[in-house]
Order: sequence, then structure tokens, then C-alpha cells
Amino acid sequence: MPTDATNLGRESVSIRALYELRRVELASGITLLDGRSGLISTLRGLSFLATLGIGGYALFASVSRLVGGIGIVVAVAFVALVFVHARLFEKRLELEQRLVWIDRAKRRLAGNVSGAPNGLAFAPKDHPYADDLDLYGEGSVFQRLSVLATPLGEAMFAAWLAAPAEVATIRERQEATRELAELSTFREDLAWLGQRASAGKGRVEEREKLSAWLLETRSAVTPRWAVSAASISVPATLLAALLWGAGMPGFKWVFMGGVLVQSVLRLVLREAIDGRLAALCSRETPLGKYPRVLERIERESFRSPRLVALAGVLGRTERRSASKELAALETIASYASLRHNGVVHLVADSILLWDVFCAVALDRWVGRTGARAPTWLEALGEVDALASLGTYAAENPSLAWPELVDGPIEFSAEGIAHPLLSSGERVENDVAIGTGVAAYLVTGSNMSGKSTLLRAIGVNVVLAFAGAPVTAKSLRVSPLVLRTSMRIRDSLDRGVSHFYAELERLAAIVDGVRRGERTLFLLDEILHGTNSRERIIGAKAVILDLVDRGARGLATSHDLGLASLEEESAQRIRNAHFEEHVRGTEMSFDYKLRPGPVTTANALRLMRSVGLPVPDVDDA
Repeated sequence: MPTDATNLGRESVSIRALYELRRVELASGITLLDGRSGLISTLRGLSFLATLGIGGYALFASVSRLVGGIGIVVAVAFVALVFVHARLFEKRLELEQRLVWIDRAKRRLAGNVSGAPNGLAFAPKDHPYADDLDLYGEGSVFQRLSVLATPLGEAMFAAWLAAPAEVATIRERQEATRELAELSTFREDLAWLGQRASAGKGRVEEREKLSAWLLETRSAVTPRWAVSAASISVPATLLAALLWGAGMPGFKWVFMGGVLVQSVLRLVLREAIDGRLAALCSRETPLGKYPRVLERIERESFRSPRLVALAGVLGRTERRSASKELAALETIASYASLRHNGVVHLVADSILLWDVFCAVALDRWVGRTGARAPTWLEALGEVDALASLGTYAAENPSLAWPELVDGPIEFSAEGIAHPLLSSGERVENDVAIGTGVAAYLVTGSNMSGKSTLLRAIGVNVVLAFAGAPVTAKSLRVSPLVLRTSMRIRDSLDRGVSHFYAELERLAAIVDGVRRGERTLFLLDEILHGTNSRERIIGAKAVILDLVDRGARGLATSHDLGLASLEEESAQRIRNAHFEEHVRGTEMSFDYKLRPGPVTTANALRLMRSVGLPVPDVDDA
């Protein structure tokens, strides 16, 4: 367990120093265990040799009671040392795994998130903005924020990114995340125990898997008549065996008859029993993996309402907590696993109807607990997702907590930047959209930062509605529906061109606004797949229609013909731009958003910089 040193607050020590302190502590613990392990290994070897020597001597000659007593003591010591050495090995493995978590955290602080879960397996298909904003996959928002310990947490967090929560839920998550940001010991424990439970397991939706398993288990309950028959047959067969062994030969046939009856009973019940026990013993049932993880959550004393409620779900059973119920399931599974030991299982099942009583125990467990079990996994997934956000908040204390406001559509950010950029690369900008300014038309040169600004706004909206801190100095945002049109792809299978694919995306956004959606739109290079004349006509019509119907947002374009939207909309749509700085043939960008339309262009300069035979900008 981590010591109190890991509970130091951010005010007293930076997160980087805290991780370094924890790493030193773990490395020292490993060194100490290695020393103890070496000593135990030596003592174990000596005790083994002593036991072997005394035992070997006793085979060929008589030994005194003293020597015999010493031999017994040494043999007992050898067995005890074997168990102690195994415990030291397990403890060392735990410290190594915790050390791996700390090293990953240090790499994460340096901007290296390779190897972290990327959420791609949980990414929704045909999502209105997930692909545009790089929410899932390598180098994604999911991977940047993910310190998730279980597939359950991954599925939960992926769902949070895909769909905004209600305002009350967001505020509860924020409060829970703030609390978890300070609970470094708990977060480390959860990560270690969760990773250990999930080791070697596929990243699948375990709640659905659990539901299927419970449905199968409930639909094949052991018949009551069979339970009654087994309850009578097994004691009678055992009694006959004892009487036969006590010298009453007549009971031999009673015993043989009992075994025959039980063999028939096993055959009759095979279909109702074998599938359930096989699934239980395969360790594929999600419930069997998480008792220690749940016990750790139950043991923590939380303050925030959401965490208190989740801990209550895990502790609210008729008799025992979730972790104890799962431990009971593991016990049943361990008994049922005898079926993997061929001869022993055959004898035990023939005489004791082993599988029948294992199935009966499973029936009772499902009847007592099955209805609650899915909620346990859901609660575990939510705590895991909140802990991941807590780690993100702890490692990035400069981030802001967004303010959720009621009323008309509002997005007001000071110093907003893209979360996937490192702190040294980020350039902050102020953006305010609401009742005064309905939308911005952003123009600028290639590579000047237009697309990055749109993604910075979109990603921070997603994070705000997931309950996470945002990369800004401050952010006020009202409940809204985010819609984007940025990374448009054609489809050969559907016979859809790039331009038509963009039209479909824009039509979906317009249809949503017409249905009354409170939309924040982010349109990158709107209608750039057609000629300039039609682009100006079409883009003006689409943007004005969106604004007139109450939508708010930003659109970018290279076409300066759209700059007249400011005047035509009575300044509800404002011009803004990014610009480049040119020194000779070299260009640089400061990525700062400025008011008004862009007055420079860099396309010809870029063409000349790669050697294309185009005229100089001034000549052109």
C-alpha cells in the first residue's frame, strides 16, 4: 500500500515530484524485498537439506527423540518458508506493477501516451463529430485522458465522450473528479487492482457479456425434483459405503445401486448444468474478476454525492456487499473447477453429485444477487472513468473547470487551446459566441490555425459535457448540441463524392436545427469542393439560415467573398482571421485570432517554397 507520502496535496508538492517520490518509495521497497527474499531462499535451502539429511539417516538407522524432534521442526520450518517466500514474491510483483503505473504516469506528464487505451473498440459508428475531433484511436482525446484500469471504465468513458450529460450529472462528475484528484493512493490502488483483474482479458463490453451470462444461468436452473433426489441419494449412498466398509457386505449392493441412480441423474441433468458450470469455470464471467477492486472502492470514504451513491450501490445488498458476493461466486467457481481434474472429478461426481450441488449453489447465488450484479459493473465502470478524469485533473492543475449556465446558447472561452497540444505548443485564444455574436467567419492562410481552433472549441465542449476540466483559463457554456463538418471523406462503396458527402453532413446539421436542436456548429472550409461563385452563394445561404434559426458557431473559409456576411447579417456574424508573417521566402505563424477578414495569402508562396514554377506574390 502507498504510504501517506502519496497523499500530499498539490499545494505542497507538484505532481511530478509526487510521482518521483512514489517511484523512489516503490524502488526501495523492491530492494528491501529482494534482500529478504535472498535470506528466505537461503534458509529454505538449508532447511530442506537438513530435513533431507535427517530423514535419509532415519531410514537406515535409529535416531534419538531429540534428533527426530529437530527433524520435524526443520521440516515444518521448510514448509513455512516456502509459503513466506511465495508471499514475498507476490508482494514484489505488486510493487513492480505499481512501479509500471508510476513510470507510465511520468511518461504521460512528458506528453507520451503511447500504449494507453485508445477507445477505438468502443467508438460509435457514424457519429456526428467523433472523427472530426479525434475522440478515439491513436493520438486521440480518449488516449490523452485515459488512465482507465478496466474495460468497464473504458466503455463508460467512451460513452461520455460520445454523448453530453445533463447539467446536474456534469456538476456531480466535476465534484467527484475534484475529490478523486486528491486521492492519489486510491487512484493508484484502483489502477493496480483493475489492471490485475483485466490482465489477459479482451477489451469487450463486459456489462453486455454479464447480462448474457446471467440470462443463460437463469434460464437453466437446476430442477427442484433433481435437488430433492440428490439430497436423498447422496447421504444414502455415503451411508451404504460406510456400512459396507464396516463389514456389512449386504450394503455393497445398496452402494452400487446408489451410484447407478446418481449416474442416471447426472445424465438427465447434464444439459441443465454443464453449460453454466463450464462458463463459470472458464473465468470468462466478468463478475469473477473484480472482488478486490470492488472491495477497495467500498473501503474508501467519499464525500462527493456521486461517489457516495456509487459506493452505496456496491454495499447495498440483502446480506453482503458486492465484493463479498463476488468472493462467494469465486468460491463456487473454485469448487466447480474440480471438473477439470478428470479422475478425481469422476469419483466425486459419481458419489457426491459434485456438479449438481455446485449448480445448486450457483442457482442460489444468482437468485440472491443476479438482479443487482449488472449495476455493480456499471458502478465500477463509472468510478474507474471518474478516477481517470481525476488523474487528468491532478496532472494538469492549470486547467479550468467549465461553468455550466442556463439560458440561450452560449460559448464564452478565455485562453482556449487544444488539449492534445503540449503546453509549450499551445496558443491561447479568446472566443465568445452567444446573444451578441451569433457566429464567426474565420479566414486565414493555409496552416495558420483555423482548423485547430475549431477542434479546440469542439474538444473542450466534449470534455466540458463529460465532466472533465478544459484547456482554457475559463469557459462558460450552456447546454447545446455539437455538430461539425470538418474531416469529410468520400465513399466508393456508396458511390458518394467528397462534395456530396459534405452536403449530406451539412443537411444533417440544418435538419437538426430545424427540429429545434440548440446547435453549436463548427464548419471547416465550408463547401470548398465547388467553384468560388457557387461556394459563396451556398455558404452564405447555409450560415445565414443556421443563424436565423437560432444556431451558433464558427465557419472557416479561404474565400474572402464570404466576408460580406458581417454586413449582410447586421454584424450578427463577425469576421475574424489568422495571419502569417513573411521574411523573404520564410513564413511563420503566431496562431492568434484577430478581428476582421484576412488581408494576406500564402498559397503562391507555399507553391514557390516547394519549387513549383509560379510567379512571385508581388508579380502576381
